[in-house]
Amino acid sequence: MSCGGAGQSGWLLEYGLEEIQSSDFIYMAGDPAVSSVLLGFDVPRKEDGGQDTSASKKRSRPESSAPPGTKACREKQRRDRLNERFNELSAILEPGKPPKADKVAILSDAARLLGQLRAEAQKLKSSNESLQDSIKSLKVSSSSTRARWLDSHSPEERRADEFERVKCMQAEKSELRDEKTRLKAEREIHPAAAFAQAGGKYVPYATSYPPPAAFWQWIPPTSLDTSKDPVMWPPVA
Repeated sequence: MSCGGAGQSGWLLEYGLEEIQSSDFIYMAGDPAVSSVLLGFDVPRKEDGGQDTSASKKRSRPESSAPPGTKACREKQRRDRLNERFNELSAILEPGKPPKADKVAILSDAARLLGQLRAEAQKLKSSNESLQDSIKSLKVSSSSTRARWLDSHSPEERRADEFERVKCMQAEKSELRDEKTRLKAEREIHPAAAFAQAGGKYVPYATSYPPPAAFWQWIPPTSLDTSKDPVMWPPVA
């Protein structure tokens, strides 16, 4: 075959073209059997966990393994501190109970308690102001009363009043001193002397004092007479 001349430009028509009949084969892109035959290797299927296997091959990086100083580590520390503050706030709001996990509820309780404390503080402040006003008015009235008293009394009368006041105070002190001396003397007195002062009557004996030698001298003579003992108390009795 040569392709030298222009007249020979239809050389391709000299060869007969064989008609190839089409087959009924339809390639399914999702068929693993066809893919393995045509491509020469196994294609993983979705239900076999092919994607899960590839995902599991990726290296997982837990949050706790972040090196210190990184943004993730700083964020974790910030969240931990925030959770600790919320736990402390919950313990203050409800002592003796486990801390709440709902941060919104904790903040609501804190806001409610803060409002109550502010109202109580305002009440205390107003009562304190009223007390201060009362004290000021009492001071003013006392000063005015003293000024009127000084104006109504002469210096001699004021000195006389002061002298009487001092004299009354000294008299009260002397009375208290005498009463104290008398009570002390009564405590130090002996039981025998107390019996003599009582006119021969029995008096309670203080256990703090040593017992006396004998009490026969205060026994009546009729009780000391033993001549009638055999008659009144025979031996057989």
